[in-house]
Amino acid sequence: MKILSNRSGMVLGMSIVLAVLFALVAYSNLLLAISQAEQTRFFKAHPNAKYAAEAGVVIARERLMVNANYCGPGGTGTWTQQVDSDGDGAITAADLNVQITLSAPCPAAKHTISSKVVY
Repeated sequence: MKILSNRSGMVLGMSIVLAVLFALVAYSNLLLAISQAEQTRFFKAHPNAKYAAEAGVVIARERLMVNANYCGPGGTGTWTQQVDSDGDGAITAADLNVQITLSAPCPAAKHTISSKVVY
């Protein structure tokens, strides 16, 4: 006759602990994959934003070459320009907006041009 020991439920307990550990590992791997996908999306958009901001400076410089007293639409010295950031040759809602700012006393003898993109 076999005598049952006190370890009769130990297999069930160990399998529950292992299942929880595997779930935690799977969850941490999922979070890591999501984080890497977000970083990839950011670094893909970053060069486009840099080039769009440089385009904003070029736009302001070209307008100042045509008219040295140019202060933007409305004469405020700050305006938003949408630029073709995806290279398809057309301005669409998906393209980036560039905020262009000329120096404070507008018009001025010397202009300081700044440009920023928020994405």
